[in-house]
Amino acid sequence: YIDGLLASGVIVTYPWSPLTISLVSALKDTDWSQAAWISAGPMHFTKILKQINAQFKEANYHNILILPSYHVYPYHYSDQRGPNHMSVIFSKGSVMDQKWGTTHGSYGGSRWSSTIRPPTGTILDELIDLYVKNIHDPGLSALAKKRVRWVVADTVPQAGLCNRMSHLVSAFAFAMATGRVLLFDWVKSEKGMHENGIEMHGQSDFGELFDVPVEFSFAAARSNFGISDHDIESMTVRVHEDGNFLRALRTQDVDRIFPQSIVRIMRFDWWAAPLIRNPFYNNAVFGGSGSDAVFSRLMKFMFRPKNPVVPLANCDWLIQHRSRWERSTAPIASFIDCGLKNGLNDSSHTALVSDTEHTGHERERFSIVDGTGCRASLECDKAAINAMHQYSSCKKAVLTAQSTFGSCIAGLGLMQVTFTVDSSGKCDRRKYVDPIEAGTLPGLSRSIESALDLPASPTFCFLYLLLDTSDTSIQNTHKSIASINANFAHSNYPFVLFVDDISKWHYLQPLLISRVHVIEVKRGTSDLYSTLDYSEEPLLIPQGGLQFEMMTRSSTLFLFGHLQLSRFDYAIKVDSEAYATAAWRVDPFDKLTSKKIGFFIENSDPNITQLELWAHFVQYVRSNQLKLKQPGLVMTSDGHYRNTRLCSCLIGFKTSEFRRPEYKSFISHFAALPPDNNSVWDDQRILALYVALYMDPEDIEYFDYLDIEHKSSISPTLIDIPSVSESVISKAFS
Repeated sequence: YIDGLLASGVIVTYPWSPLTISLVSALKDTDWSQAAWISAGPMHFTKILKQINAQFKEANYHNILILPSYHVYPYHYSDQRGPNHMSVIFSKGSVMDQKWGTTHGSYGGSRWSSTIRPPTGTILDELIDLYVKNIHDPGLSALAKKRVRWVVADTVPQAGLCNRMSHLVSAFAFAMATGRVLLFDWVKSEKGMHENGIEMHGQSDFGELFDVPVEFSFAAARSNFGISDHDIESMTVRVHEDGNFLRALRTQDVDRIFPQSIVRIMRFDWWAAPLIRNPFYNNAVFGGSGSDAVFSRLMKFMFRPKNPVVPLANCDWLIQHRSRWERSTAPIASFIDCGLKNGLNDSSHTALVSDTEHTGHERERFSIVDGTGCRASLECDKAAINAMHQYSSCKKAVLTAQSTFGSCIAGLGLMQVTFTVDSSGKCDRRKYVDPIEAGTLPGLSRSIESALDLPASPTFCFLYLLLDTSDTSIQNTHKSIASINANFAHSNYPFVLFVDDISKWHYLQPLLISRVHVIEVKRGTSDLYSTLDYSEEPLLIPQGGLQFEMMTRSSTLFLFGHLQLSRFDYAIKVDSEAYATAAWRVDPFDKLTSKKIGFFIENSDPNITQLELWAHFVQYVRSNQLKLKQPGLVMTSDGHYRNTRLCSCLIGFKTSEFRRPEYKSFISHFAALPPDNNSVWDDQRILALYVALYMDPEDIEYFDYLDIEHKSSISPTLIDIPSVSESVISKAFS
């Protein structure tokens, strides 16, 4: 890979080969005083391999194949190209990545490692912790110097405290969803007059207010990575107030929309709500949580006060009243009246948070009165943060309309019942728990809410069925999932495993909280295939015994139409012995969205058992007076059975298709066959017959563009679909 030196990190050979024997044997004569790359690494490897190739040449053997290093090492550690070039390099077909961690001294601890972890207890806590450990911290280490993937959240002191906080937790959610590092600079700014000419404003340093949970500094990251202003700009896409951005968050794979190394976002609201509702991310990244739960947990993680604050132990109502600003605010009496109409009474423990002094009977109604009027000093910011955490335990609230501060308190505490009072004194119940559209003025576009109302995009999953699971099949499944992760860039699709013994899958626990969902099923219950009874003596099936019969019959009878799959629009069933062998440049789920089924095809000459299956199919078609939509899929041009199989290594399907009455009727016909005909069962051939009978050519997606290897199968190929005349069809089914 450099100056004729061969990379020794990846060597493909068989056990006890001449190469491996020579490499190990020669170590006894190596000079261990030399650097490792000379004594036992690339230099040693290059020397031995050249000797062996010379011997092979004399013996007329084929030389050992040497592949270009970029297949496994996208660049050498001495490469001086900046990180803005790396995305091009990584897109050129490299199947691995050498991070040069030892060379860079990346494994001996780093000042970028986080010191504070989120409290455990909820799925969101665990997901945040996984993000910090696996994405954020490594993304700021020396390992990532030429692999920059950042989201930068711009902040300005003119924006209110809650606006800044909402923007940053939104950016954190975006970072979690897209596998990026969140960076921002929240630094101290001097006191000055706000543009409204009424308030003074300033900004304390982030570290003065909060226990910093992870390293967030954009300035420090730039310095540590040595990235110039020019490179920053060439790597960056900027996002502002953009309805298209919000719509993409709700419905798209955001990495496709923003492939750049750095996404820089400037907004001042809780704009991540559409992202959290996006089915592409909701389960896989946020554990199925709502935007309100995500807002609350991220607020508690990111904005933990420097001095701990204990929430009020007894608070029935919070009234938040803001009047010192450029907008009109109704008098405090209107807020009290709103509360009285909705359950507040003289015995309620009520807190008032206001930027205005109140006296007389209004003040006497409140158990606690707190002022949060200033915005121009460290003490002001501390008071506002303390109030936010202290009053987040209140059960209900009346808030100032168009003020974001109260909605942040309500969102932090997940208050289910809150009201707003506008400038006219009108009292309305808030639609959301989290601060969606908080601060939006009357008459202005509510773009976040519009994005939330967009129809959901289709939902997808990879699917495995594992019955009577052996240790080997568990290892194969792990390998299969890992191969798809490694070769398929769109890695947020969940994996759903149907298993009959969940205790065997504990090794997947680190994944269970995010992308792998294990569903336990029991044989002989209504939840499973009631038509199968394995309490009887098992049948001897030549194709693979009981295990094979269970897997194939279970797919057609049970798995494809299972109600647990109804939450997904499309699924791709993967065999546990099927492995992705090269990068998938095309997303098969994209192709499936306009189809009903996708597959590879295999065909061969039928044996007597398979001809029996064809005979039962002919009987079904004839007795129900049906007509095949694609006869050429399963018939030759002269009317013979083609023995077509939809290769089980990878079958994609629209889940609703297998809940149709036509499918249930079709499968019931074969399930009702007498015991001596059970051997004809094979879901791959059954599905081919069903497709030929009920689906049009445009309903089918052929997966010939996916690189898949199946352990016990020939390589799947795409066959031509011949034309079959009406007279031939009529004769075959007469």
